[in-house]
Formats: sequence, structure tokens, C-alpha cells
Amino acid sequence: MAIKLACSTILYGGHLLETALEGIKKAGYEAIELCCIPGMAPHFWPKLTDEALKEVRKKVDASGLAIESVGASGACGDLNATKATLHAAAVLGAPYVTTATGGKSDDEPSFAEVVKTWREYAKAASEEGAKLSVKPHVRAVVYHGPSSLRFMKELDTNQVGLNYDPTHIYRTPSHEDEIQTLRDVKDYVFTTRFRDCAGRDLNIGPVEKQVCGQGVLNLPPYFAALKEVPNLKYVTLEIVGTAGSSRTEVQSVVERCAEYVRKNGLL
Repeated sequence: MAIKLACSTILYGGHLLETALEGIKKAGYEAIELCCIPGMAPHFWPKLTDEALKEVRKKVDASGLAIESVGASGACGDLNATKATLHAAAVLGAPYVTTATGGKSDDEPSFAEVVKTWREYAKAASEEGAKLSVKPHVRAVVYHGPSSLRFMKELDTNQVGLNYDPTHIYRTPSHEDEIQTLRDVKDYVFTTRFRDCAGRDLNIGPVEKQVCGQGVLNLPPYFAALKEVPNLKYVTLEIVGTAGSSRTEVQSVVERCAEYVRKNGLL
């Protein structure tokens, strides 16, 4: 099964959903991460009525794009919010809700508390009809290969998987090899992300350094390794920091990243 290119609407966080759909389709992507991230990309709200959510789905369908996932970082702050987001994802036809664990890296009490909380989230995912895809994220409880594997094994559920972003793995204090870590966790991966980054600092760096080919990440081997991930349908562009950018500036970023993938024959 060929992996297809998707784009997160977070890049168009300062613009309407319609603008995001038009721009992403124009650039040649085939699916979206549809974001409901407060303060960053509020392209819908999880507590909309089912009828309103179906109208959002109609807009996406009319664009010819699929929904790879619902992006909900910051929208899953407690069990009720998580249930609402999972339900919205199911109504929208999104198979996954992407978020992070929160908590503090390398802190045992924090890890135990997060696992306890996520057992409840996993139960909610089973009840609501969508699954949760967790991004290993710098500074969070789940942030690198070992913490990802431990988290998944302790949860022991098929309702939760990983949202793999190599830039977060590359920026861990342990300086992991992002390709080897992907191979280590591949059986738990639900969704994947791509972009470039400025370096190994915890902060991702400016937008221009996240544009594919403008940073330090070796992307071709990463794309090659994605083909080893079981049942992976999409790899999704996710760049942060564009909320204040003009439509033209965002579109340039989205198109240049798609062109990088095509020009280098990565998919």
C-alpha cells in the first residue's frame, strides 16, 4: 500500500478552514489533520452538535481531501474533553485523535499518573469510536523511544498508538537516531508527521528551518523507513509558528514541502 501525503490545518491556523482546504488541495496533498487546537488552529470545536460536525465533514468531502486525523493538542485536557473530541472525530469520520501525554519527562510519579489517566482515555476511545494517537513530545512523559515503548506496553491496548514525529525524537536530550527509534516503535505507530528542524535544541526553531530541506534532518531515510510501518496510509506535514503568517506565506511553505517530497521521489 502506497503512503500518501497529508497536511495539518495547523499551518493555516490564522485562516478559515475553507482557506486551508483550498490551499492543501492545490498543493497536491490528499488528506488533512483537521485541527481543533485552542489558540493555534480552531478549525472546528469538539462540542459542536453532530449536525454541525457533519457540515464540517461535508466541507472537507467537497474539497476532495480525506481526514487523516483530528489534531487536538490542548483539547484533551481531561476525560470529558477527551470524550467530546473522540466523539467529534467519530462523527467526522476521522480514525484518530492526535495529542500528547503531557506530564514531565523522566519523572516516575508523573509517568504513573499519566498512565492511570490514559487508561481512562483508552476506555473512552473504545466507547466513542475513534482511536488516540500520542506524539512523543519533548519535555512530556512520553518523549523518546524508551518512554514510548514503556508507555505502550503498560497501557496494553489497541485503542492508543503513537503519532511519530522525527523532529521531536531528534531533539531529545539523549540525541536518538530518529530512524532507528521509528524502527523500534513501528508496531505501535498509528500516524506519522514530517518537517525539518533547526537543530537539537528543544525548541523547534523558526518556520523557515521547518521547511523540508532547510534544516538539519535527513528526510529521505526517514521516508524510506516509513514504508516499514504496518498499515500506514499517510505521512502528514506539521509545521508550527505560521499562525501570524499571510495566506501567501503559508501556501509557499505548504507547496515547497510537497515539492521537496516529489522532487526527491520520497513517496
